[in-house]
Amino acid sequence: MKKFVLILCAILLLVPSCKKNNGDSQKDGNQPGSPQYSTQDVNAVDLGLSVLWADRNIGAESPEDPGHFFAWGETTPRACFAFARPYIFDNIDAPKILSGKYDTATALWGDGWRMPTKAEFLALFGLQREQKKDDGDKLVGVSLSGNGHSIYIPVADLSSTYRSLGLWTSERGDAQEWVSCVDFVGGITTARREYAHAIRPVKDK
Repeated sequence: MKKFVLILCAILLLVPSCKKNNGDSQKDGNQPGSPQYSTQDVNAVDLGLSVLWADRNIGAESPEDPGHFFAWGETTPRACFAFARPYIFDNIDAPKILSGKYDTATALWGDGWRMPTKAEFLALFGLQREQKKDDGDKLVGVSLSGNGHSIYIPVADLSSTYRSLGLWTSERGDAQEWVSCVDFVGGITTARREYAHAIRPVKDK
Protein backbone atom coordinates (compact mmCIF):
# COMPACT_ATOMS: atom_id res chain seq x y z
CA MET A 1 0.00 0.00 0.00
CA LYS A 2 2.79 2.39 0.91
CA LYS A 3 4.46 1.69 -2.43
CA PHE A 4 1.19 2.46 -4.26
CA VAL A 5 0.84 5.82 -2.46
CA LEU A 6 4.39 6.80 -3.39
CA ILE A 7 3.77 5.98 -7.05
CA LEU A 8 0.52 7.97 -7.03
CA CYS A 9 2.28 11.00 -5.52
CA ALA A 10 4.97 10.83 -8.18
CA ILE A 11 2.33 10.82 -10.94
CA LEU A 12 0.55 13.83 -9.43
CA LEU A 13 3.81 15.76 -9.26
CA LEU A 14 4.38 15.15 -12.95
CA VAL A 15 0.98 16.42 -14.11
CA PRO A 16 1.62 20.17 -13.56
CA SER A 17 5.00 19.80 -15.26
CA CYS A 18 3.37 18.30 -18.37
CA LYS A 19 0.81 21.10 -18.50
CA LYS A 20 3.55 23.71 -18.31
CA ASN A 21 5.47 22.11 -21.14
CA ASN A 22 2.36 22.09 -23.31
CA GLY A 23 1.86 25.79 -22.62
CA ASP A 24 5.46 26.63 -23.39
CA SER A 25 5.32 24.74 -26.69
CA GLN A 26 2.68 27.16 -27.91
CA LYS A 27 5.13 30.02 -27.59
CA ASP A 28 6.84 28.98 -30.81
CA GLY A 29 4.11 30.87 -32.62
CA ASN A 30 2.21 27.92 -34.01
CA GLN A 31 -0.94 28.98 -32.21
CA PRO A 32 -2.80 32.08 -33.53
CA GLY A 33 -3.19 34.73 -30.88
CA SER A 34 -0.15 33.62 -28.91
CA PRO A 35 0.69 36.28 -26.28
CA GLN A 36 4.23 36.23 -27.64
CA TYR A 37 2.90 37.91 -30.78
CA SER A 38 0.47 40.44 -29.36
CA THR A 39 -0.21 43.46 -31.61
CA GLN A 40 -1.16 45.68 -28.67
CA ASP A 41 1.72 48.12 -29.27
CA VAL A 42 1.82 47.79 -33.07
CA ASN A 43 0.80 50.80 -35.17
CA ALA A 44 -0.56 50.59 -38.73
CA VAL A 45 1.12 53.50 -40.54
CA ASP A 46 -0.40 55.24 -43.57
CA LEU A 47 2.47 56.22 -45.85
CA GLY A 48 0.16 57.20 -48.70
CA LEU A 49 0.46 53.81 -50.37
CA SER A 50 -2.11 51.13 -51.20
CA VAL A 51 -1.65 49.41 -47.83
CA LEU A 52 -0.88 50.31 -44.23
CA TRP A 53 2.55 49.25 -42.97
CA ALA A 54 3.29 47.93 -39.50
CA ASP A 55 5.73 50.08 -37.55
CA ARG A 56 7.78 47.01 -36.55
CA ASN A 57 8.65 43.46 -37.56
CA ILE A 58 6.92 40.40 -36.14
CA GLY A 59 8.35 39.60 -32.70
CA ALA A 60 9.94 43.04 -32.31
CA GLU A 61 9.55 44.97 -29.06
CA SER A 62 10.25 48.26 -30.83
CA PRO A 63 10.74 49.54 -34.42
CA GLU A 64 14.52 49.29 -33.92
CA ASP A 65 14.33 45.63 -32.91
CA PRO A 66 14.63 43.22 -35.89
CA GLY A 67 12.22 40.85 -34.18
CA HIS A 68 11.97 37.15 -34.95
CA PHE A 69 13.03 35.25 -38.04
CA PHE A 70 11.04 32.67 -39.96
CA ALA A 71 11.52 30.34 -42.88
CA TRP A 72 9.07 31.26 -45.65
CA GLY A 73 5.59 29.98 -44.80
CA GLU A 74 6.44 28.93 -41.24
CA THR A 75 5.32 30.30 -37.88
CA THR A 76 8.10 28.86 -35.73
CA PRO A 77 10.91 31.40 -35.08
CA ARG A 78 14.45 30.37 -35.93
CA ALA A 79 17.90 31.95 -35.69
CA CYS A 80 18.59 34.74 -38.17
CA PHE A 81 19.38 33.30 -41.62
CA ALA A 82 19.18 29.75 -40.22
CA PHE A 83 18.33 27.02 -42.75
CA ALA A 84 15.10 25.28 -41.71
CA ARG A 85 15.27 21.52 -41.31
CA PRO A 86 12.75 19.95 -41.32
CA TYR A 87 10.82 22.47 -43.41
CA ILE A 88 7.09 22.92 -43.79
CA PHE A 89 7.13 22.51 -47.59
CA ASP A 90 9.47 19.52 -47.70
CA ASN A 91 6.66 17.18 -48.68
CA ILE A 92 3.95 19.44 -50.11
CA ASP A 93 3.93 22.03 -52.88
CA ALA A 94 4.19 25.65 -51.78
CA PRO A 95 1.54 28.12 -52.97
CA LYS A 96 2.54 30.87 -55.38
CA ILE A 97 1.47 33.48 -52.81
CA LEU A 98 1.20 32.71 -49.09
CA SER A 99 -2.17 33.13 -47.41
CA GLY A 100 -4.09 31.86 -44.40
CA LYS A 101 -2.12 29.57 -42.08
CA TYR A 102 0.95 29.76 -44.32
CA ASP A 103 1.09 33.57 -44.19
CA THR A 104 3.14 34.17 -41.04
CA ALA A 105 1.65 37.62 -40.42
CA THR A 106 -1.92 36.40 -40.78
CA ALA A 107 -1.29 33.33 -38.63
CA LEU A 108 0.48 35.16 -35.79
CA TRP A 109 -1.08 38.63 -35.79
CA GLY A 110 -4.53 38.12 -37.37
CA ASP A 111 -6.78 41.22 -37.52
CA GLY A 112 -6.23 41.73 -41.26
CA TRP A 113 -2.44 41.64 -41.16
CA ARG A 114 -0.59 39.78 -43.93
CA MET A 115 2.81 39.55 -45.58
CA PRO A 116 3.49 42.14 -48.31
CA THR A 117 3.75 41.35 -52.01
CA LYS A 118 6.78 42.20 -54.10
CA ALA A 119 4.90 45.11 -55.72
CA GLU A 120 4.03 46.53 -52.29
CA PHE A 121 7.67 46.43 -51.24
CA LEU A 122 8.74 48.14 -54.47
CA ALA A 123 6.22 50.91 -53.78
CA LEU A 124 7.50 51.25 -50.21
CA PHE A 125 11.09 51.64 -51.26
CA GLY A 126 10.07 54.14 -53.91
CA LEU A 127 9.33 56.58 -51.07
CA GLN A 128 11.83 59.03 -49.64
CA ARG A 129 14.32 56.99 -47.67
CA GLU A 130 17.25 57.70 -45.42
CA GLN A 131 19.96 55.25 -44.44
CA LYS A 132 20.80 55.22 -40.74
CA LYS A 133 24.40 54.45 -39.79
CA ASP A 134 26.33 53.96 -36.58
CA ASP A 135 29.45 55.85 -35.48
CA GLY A 136 31.53 53.46 -37.58
CA ASP A 137 29.56 54.39 -40.71
CA LYS A 138 27.93 50.96 -40.85
CA LEU A 139 24.31 50.62 -41.90
CA VAL A 140 21.90 49.95 -39.01
CA GLY A 141 18.58 50.59 -40.73
CA VAL A 142 16.50 52.54 -43.20
CA SER A 143 13.81 55.16 -42.57
CA LEU A 144 11.05 55.48 -45.19
CA SER A 145 8.76 58.52 -45.27
CA GLY A 146 5.52 59.40 -47.02
CA ASN A 147 2.23 61.15 -46.34
CA GLY A 148 3.76 62.91 -43.33
CA HIS A 149 4.62 59.62 -41.61
CA SER A 150 7.57 57.27 -41.52
CA ILE A 151 8.58 53.74 -40.59
CA TYR A 152 11.96 52.33 -39.69
CA ILE A 153 13.35 49.01 -40.89
CA PRO A 154 16.40 47.74 -38.97
CA VAL A 155 19.24 45.64 -40.30
CA ALA A 156 18.55 41.98 -39.54
CA ASP A 157 21.85 41.19 -37.81
CA LEU A 158 24.15 43.98 -36.64
CA SER A 159 26.87 41.49 -35.70
CA SER A 160 27.19 40.38 -39.32
CA THR A 161 29.17 42.13 -42.04
CA TYR A 162 26.25 41.20 -44.32
CA ARG A 163 24.07 44.25 -43.68
CA SER A 164 20.77 42.93 -45.00
CA LEU A 165 17.28 44.10 -44.11
CA GLY A 166 16.28 40.49 -44.71
CA LEU A 167 12.49 40.74 -45.20
CA TRP A 168 10.24 38.14 -46.85
CA THR A 169 7.61 38.95 -49.45
CA SER A 170 4.58 36.66 -49.74
CA GLU A 171 5.54 35.55 -53.27
CA ARG A 172 7.72 32.74 -54.49
CA GLY A 173 9.38 32.67 -57.89
CA ASP A 174 8.73 30.25 -60.74
CA ALA A 175 10.94 27.71 -58.99
CA GLN A 176 9.49 26.23 -55.80
CA GLU A 177 12.73 26.72 -53.86
CA TRP A 178 13.19 30.47 -54.41
CA VAL A 179 11.23 33.36 -52.89
CA SER A 180 11.34 37.12 -53.40
CA CYS A 181 12.80 39.07 -50.50
CA VAL A 182 14.23 42.48 -49.64
CA ASP A 183 17.99 42.79 -49.42
CA PHE A 184 20.33 45.57 -48.28
CA VAL A 185 18.49 48.91 -48.59
CA GLY A 186 15.43 47.88 -50.53
CA GLY A 187 16.48 45.90 -53.55
CA ILE A 188 14.27 42.93 -54.40
CA THR A 189 16.19 39.70 -54.77
CA THR A 190 15.49 36.00 -54.22
CA ALA A 191 16.53 33.62 -51.48
CA ARG A 192 16.08 29.97 -50.68
CA ARG A 193 12.77 29.67 -48.88
CA GLU A 194 14.25 27.67 -46.01
CA TYR A 195 16.40 30.57 -44.78
CA ALA A 196 14.96 32.51 -41.84
CA HIS A 197 14.23 36.19 -42.50
CA ALA A 198 12.24 38.89 -40.71
CA ILE A 199 8.69 39.84 -41.68
CA ARG A 200 7.17 43.34 -41.88
CA PRO A 201 3.37 42.95 -42.12
CA VAL A 202 0.89 45.12 -44.01
CA LYS A 203 -2.84 45.69 -43.71
CA ASP A 204 -5.27 46.60 -46.48
CA LYS A 205 -6.90 50.01 -46.13
